[in-house]
Amino acid sequence: MMKESTNDFQAAFELNAGIAQTFVQRVLVLSFKKQYKQIIEEFEDRLSKGDNKLNSSSLYMLIAKARNKCGDFSGALKDLEFAYKLSPTDYKILLQLGISLERKDRRKE
Repeated sequence: MMKESTNDFQAAFELNAGIAQTFVQRVLVLSFKKQYKQIIEEFEDRLSKGDNKLNSSSLYMLIAKARNKCGDFSGALKDLEFAYKLSPTDYKILLQLGISLERKDRRKE
């Protein structure tokens, strides 16, 4: 059932990429499609252009997760630190910080 749902979602996105109306929605769709490098590239492009809509702790969490998937643990930690500044009471950020630190430490071994 899950595989059918995934295929339906991918087909709908292929037919209408406008499904993702906000950047956060686009990041979620790209993450679902496991296109982590594209997420990072689009985020960095928007950041370099001074997009003032990039002020969501949820967005920075998603970007950090994409960076983790690509092995950029230092970048993920920076994004999570920024997310924490935006939302210091969100325990999910602290949890993700711990996960990123653990992955970074494992990489050193």
